[in-house]
Amino acid sequence: MFCVSRIPRSTVYDALDIAAWQFSVWSGTTVTDARQKSMRLATVERLGARPVEWEDLAVEIRNVARRLSTTE
Repeated sequence: MFCVSRIPRSTVYDALDIAAWQFSVWSGTTVTDARQKSMRLATVERLGARPVEWEDLAVEIRNVARRLSTTE
């Protein structure tokens, strides 16, 4: 999973404000195959993860797991 804060620089930063974060989820294989020691947003976008909000994160994790189980 990758998450990025979307708080504008002019706004007071609150790391606990879950609405300010955007999440991307991939399978472990996708991350391993990328062979990256670290990732930035451009890499995340290139790998094709769909950005989701906190409210949709659990569903997206299940979707990724389901896709992985059907390809094994």
